[in-house]
Amino acid sequence: MTDYNIRETRIVRDGTNDDSRMWAAVATVLGVAVIAFVVGYFSWWKPSHTTIIQNPTPTVVERTITPPTYVPVPVPGMSGQTGATGQAGSTGQTGSTGQTGSTGQSGATGQTGATGQTGETGQTGATGQTGTSGSADDSGQ
Repeated sequence: MTDYNIRETRIVRDGTNDDSRMWAAVATVLGVAVIAFVVGYFSWWKPSHTTIIQNPTPTVVERTITPPTYVPVPVPGMSGQTGATGQAGSTGQTGSTGQTGSTGQSGATGQTGATGQTGETGQTGATGQTGTSGSADDSGQ
């Protein structure tokens, strides 16, 4: 039997929008340039290369070294006798009077005193004289 389900597919590329070839070319050129600069740097400039400068007339500097000077330091010896006592100085001026202090607080009120004893009863007075008797018709005039 014949199989008719086979299909042929064609892919057509449009080169107007495909920039991948251009970027590949730029990357290749830059890579080659970097490699050329690195090789040129290490082969031409040689960073480990040192230049020796020779001085045709060397300068000689002579120094005269003098030994250090030692300064003797005196060491204290034994103490001597105590000297005589000096005269007493004059008396100084009297100082000014200080300020008067503030008035203190009043004291607390004292306790009430104890009640005194009752006094003694006085003596009875003497009996007075009896008056004269008056008449019956005396009307007090």
